[in-house]
This record gives sequence, structure tokens and C-alpha cells, in this order.
Amino acid sequence: MELYTSSDRKQRYADFCSRQGDVPVFLAPWWLDMDAGTDGWDVVLAAQNGEIVAALPYCFARLKWFRGIGMPPVAPYQSYYIAYPPDQKASSRIAWEDRAVTLLFQSLPRHSFFFQHFPPGAGPWTPMYRLAYRQTTKYSYVLQDLGNLEGVFADFEKRARNAIRKAERSLTVTETSECDALIALTKLTYQKQGLPIPYDAGRLAKLAEAVVSRKQGKLYATLDAEGRAHAAALAVWDRQTAYYTIHAADPALLAEGGSALIVWHAIRDAARAGMKAFDFTGSMMPGVEKFIRAFGGTPVPRHYIYKEHGLLLYMLMRLRDYRGRKGMN
Repeated sequence: MELYTSSDRKQRYADFCSRQGDVPVFLAPWWLDMDAGTDGWDVVLAAQNGEIVAALPYCFARLKWFRGIGMPPVAPYQSYYIAYPPDQKASSRIAWEDRAVTLLFQSLPRHSFFFQHFPPGAGPWTPMYRLAYRQTTKYSYVLQDLGNLEGVFADFEKRARNAIRKAERSLTVTETSECDALIALTKLTYQKQGLPIPYDAGRLAKLAEAVVSRKQGKLYATLDAEGRAHAAALAVWDRQTAYYTIHAADPALLAEGGSALIVWHAIRDAARAGMKAFDFTGSMMPGVEKFIRAFGGTPVPRHYIYKEHGLLLYMLMRLRDYRGRKGMN
């Protein structure tokens, strides 16, 4: 296995994704172009006999005076992708993954810091440990079987079911390709936390439009009879999993149940689209976690992989993580 270093690696990666057909949506070149910007990401590729077999897309990030690798604004997860040989034995598969991940992470360009949120179900982080990366276990609530929607609803906590029934009497969930309500409510949500909105409004609007036009998710708004938006959300679909990627609500209207109604609507749409699971994409914040927990998902561990060079960067990263805990991640 060797590193693929040619300047056409983004095009080779796009071709690789098309051939594989199951590369996670947040690693897809079209998503990265819109979320991070065409110049905001790159990819490390590993090849075997001239064929691409593994990839690690990464996004550029800045922290004060330092340039490093981080998360794009919208995607909840980033990670590597490996194409395993067919009919590979379990022991050989582990060795293959170890070689690929080690090569990919060793080959990243020079950077001052690194952080990525891996999705639930990502493999062991042993190769990264040996390269002096660190890990924190976080959790995401996941509905792991959408095959019986009546059973899914019955598993909701009583407060969630009551909120949905209340909201159904006075609110309507609409599907749209316009991002205005989501952006406006996201601003309100972050203002309540004393934080700036982390998304560029224009880029988010184009990304949401692309998700809808590609039929890889839906954009929702919950409206009352006066046309006020109570909640809005962007759900993104992969081959088998729906990701509840962004959710925002008007803090003054939370008691009306619009947030719970929009979640239930997104879950039903995901099931009808053939999704097997619904990932709430995680939050460790007590208030957000309490809201998500009410929908009956199972807490599933996920890796937060990070690394920094020097004491100042270590302190800045811990400050960033602290602010993230106060915010929406």
C-alpha cells in the first residue's frame, strides 16, 4: 500500500466515491465543496497496485494564529473511508485497516492542530493512538430500527408524545428548499447562548438546496396559523441512515411543541425513504441531550479524535472545546 500523491487526487477521489457507491454523504466531494468551500478541503489517498483503496478527506481550520485541520461548519461527522478487498478474513481486515489508517494519518500535511468527530460505528482508533493522537468518547442518540413507526412513537417519552399531539392541533410542518427560517432561528438559538452563528448563511442555503435537489434529505419548518416559524431543521440522508444535522427553534415558542413535531416528521420521512436508522448527531449539552433522549434513541459511542502541538495550542483547544460545550455541539 502506498500514498497517492498526484495533483489530480481530488478528481481521483471523486471517481473513487462514484465507484464505491457507499461513501458517507459527509465525505462526498460535492458536500465538502459546499460545506467547506472548494479551497477549504483536501484529501489523502492510499493506493494498492495503482487503485485507490482508502481516503482521508480533511478540512482546513483556523484557531487564532494557527492553521490546522478541523470540521466543516455543517457536517456532524468526518472520518476516513476504506475499501476492503472482497471476502477478506476478519484478521486480515483488521491488519488492512491498520495499514491504511496509519498511512493516511502519517501523510497529512503539516498542521498545528487536528480534530474530527468520527461517526458512530467507526473502527478502533489504535493506529491514531500510536501516532500520538488523543481520543474522547462522545455519544449520539440513534434510533436503530425505523421499520415499525408505531413502535418508534410508543417508545418516545410521554412528554415528547404529548408535545407532538399538542403541536399537531395548531402547527404545520412544511417542506421547503428555502433556508430563511432555519438561518433566522439558528441565529436566535445561538444568541440565547451568547454565541455567533457558526454558519455562513449563503453557503448553508446552497448546501440545503443541494441536499433537497439531490433527494438526500429534507429541509423543514414548523409554522403556526400566523406564519411564524416555531422550529426548523435539516435532515440529511445517507444510504441507510438519516442524520438530524441542524435543528433550531424560537426560544419564545418552545412550549408549543414545534420542535418535537418537526423531529417526528423527519423520522417518518426517513422511514418512508427507506432509511434504517435515525441519528440525532449527538450533543452532550444537558438541555439538548434531554430533548433528544425523549425520542427513544440508544446512546451510541463515537470518537472525538484530536491533537495539538504546544502548550498554547493545547490551552486554546481546551477553550474551544469549553465554548463548544456551551454552544450547540
